[in-house]
Amino acid sequence: MARGRDDDRQNVSMDRRPALIVAHPGHELVLFGWMEETQPVVTVLTDGSGRDGASRLASTLNVLRETGAVPSDRIAPRSDREFYAAVLSGNIDLFIDLATTLGDELAERETVCVAGDAREGFNPIHDICRMIIDAAVARAQQSGSVIANYEFSLFQPHDRIACDARQHGVCRILSEEQFQRKIDAATNYPELATELEWAFTGSTRKVLQKYPDLASIVDGVIGGMNERSFAMECLLPARGVSLAGRPFYERYAERLVADGRYEQAIRYREHVQPIERALAAL
Repeated sequence: MARGRDDDRQNVSMDRRPALIVAHPGHELVLFGWMEETQPVVTVLTDGSGRDGASRLASTLNVLRETGAVPSDRIAPRSDREFYAAVLSGNIDLFIDLATTLGDELAERETVCVAGDAREGFNPIHDICRMIIDAAVARAQQSGSVIANYEFSLFQPHDRIACDARQHGVCRILSEEQFQRKIDAATNYPELATELEWAFTGSTRKVLQKYPDLASIVDGVIGGMNERSFAMECLLPARGVSLAGRPFYERYAERLVADGRYEQAIRYREHVQPIERALAAL
């Protein structure tokens, strides 16, 4: 255990730990310092295997051990392919079951705080994860639970939302020791090398070089992001609102279909909105 860590985090009983719910392995790194302090129960909805089928779960389990967080034993992460297939085929029951199981777990653990992916329109699974979290919290609250429901951005530098987070949520700057542990954990997560490159440079033009117009959209959001920006961690109250206009993931998927890399594009109105409506009615 790294020196100084005991000074940065508290002992949290299992029943009172907050919950962290993320769509993919690796997202937890954004809240590395928060995890050290609160040692949450972590649910990861997918294994992060993407198109190549290689799971990222082992690397995330290393991060959880490093911070003192624990994986939930209620939900086994599904493969990315299974998740995307469920979206495209309209298998709404899968998402209802996830929200129901999570809601019951939150109520049983008497969880008072939940953090999870924000809905940002860049990846449909990220957005559906937020819908599942909101439905789970609503279900738990039906049994009398009082739960603070927070979201964190994966694409926006957290210093942009620091003022709002200080007033309405959680905002803190990591100590130098915590920050270095966070950067070390990220650089020792081999499956995220590509993501770290654009996150540390604030540009996706190398990743999306074939689609410069799409790169400009993403770069407009992540502009100002760099290695040092990860010293700030912010949580905002979950908004619970739909995004305006067509999401980025629709336009990106259309290009990939045209290039023969995908067979079918996930679209908000056709595929995601029915899931959203079913979860809202849970």
